[in-house]
Amino acid sequence: KYCNIVGDPDGLAEVYSRFNHIACVTEASTKAVISGLERDPKSVHWIRNMLPSAIISERADEDIDEAVHGARKFVFVSVGRLSEEKAFERIAVASKIMMERGYDFEWRLIGDGADRENIEKAVMDNGVEERVRLMGSRLNPYPFIKAADCLVITSRYEAQPMVANEALILDTPVISTEFASVREVITQGVNGVIVPQKAEDLADALMKFMDDKAFREELSKGAEEFRYSNDRELEAIDGLLGILGI
Repeated sequence: KYCNIVGDPDGLAEVYSRFNHIACVTEASTKAVISGLERDPKSVHWIRNMLPSAIISERADEDIDEAVHGARKFVFVSVGRLSEEKAFERIAVASKIMMERGYDFEWRLIGDGADRENIEKAVMDNGVEERVRLMGSRLNPYPFIKAADCLVITSRYEAQPMVANEALILDTPVISTEFASVREVITQGVNGVIVPQKAEDLADALMKFMDDKAFREELSKGAEEFRYSNDRELEAIDGLLGILGI
């Protein structure tokens, strides 16, 4: 039933009215649930997904030949399900802009999904086959993220951008489109860059990244200083369990 009511506020309100408590993975979604569903704030809880930082770092060190830099000067990576909300077709448009201006880069897309054919068509239509690599699903994407100069998020929207957290854990800065939860991960100009929802703006940010060594180093430094702690989430879960008397 839930699948049939996505986008239907009354239907969503009816479904969620059955629950005494709701847990949301971002502060933005927490506020949206409280206001949109007119919930008591005490019944809506912000509990981020927990991440095993040590395991992510360990897996990123696995030896995968493709993860090292190739012939191109810069390597970008995007990771995720190939679906409409991820807007990965923007990769082809942004790549064409940068290629036509003479930039030397490779953009790797890791993931698979229903939108693959549309993305492949966008790559062909924009003539960027030699710059954009659709690498399919990978059991371990972390070496590719660690090897990249930056991670690029092209999404129209996200709940919690987990891949941004994973990239920063691996000291890889992030360039992302603007959506509600992204500022909970990226600090503008410190560990990444947030741009409007246009491929042209992504291209502009990436060209600045390639042109400005001091800027790249500043973002890399910010990524290196990033820490993802699960302590707050454990406390929030303990608090919720206390409310429930468990």
